[in-house]
Amino acid sequence: MRRCERCGTSTWHLCSGIRYEKSERAADWYMKRMYWNCMNCGQSSEESKEVPEPTERVMLVKRLLKVGEDYDVKGVKIESDANTVTVKVEFPEYDPARLRRLAYKLSEENFMNVSELMELYKAGFRSQEELEKLLLRPMRYRRKENIGRAVFD
Repeated sequence: MRRCERCGTSTWHLCSGIRYEKSERAADWYMKRMYWNCMNCGQSSEESKEVPEPTERVMLVKRLLKVGEDYDVKGVKIESDANTVTVKVEFPEYDPARLRRLAYKLSEENFMNVSELMELYKAGFRSQEELEKLLLRPMRYRRKENIGRAVFD
């Protein structure tokens, strides 16, 4: 939420673009310009600030932080010391890809046997809303299955 000049209150804004500019070749900072639009009235605004040039360490840590978003993991812990970065990834007790396949099967066929239903239940997916959240996650396995179907059908 950001303050809108036209509305006079804090409203939701949408970032429509980000531009990085480096004024001098030798400078260790960039000028970051963000362009915002108010979701209520459409008023556009620009925010500028100086940001330091990212180091290899910063870029690596940012990439590692995305692991939790890109994969079905229970948790990601990152520790950074003087010359080391340590990543600890905790996996869930169940196979997320299998559970997505089961949820997809249930949504398509409206049928599931008891053992499959119990597998979903034990993993904590007990309501329709939880199954829908499961289906919203990336489904990497489907691309491989679709290629297999195209080749062998």
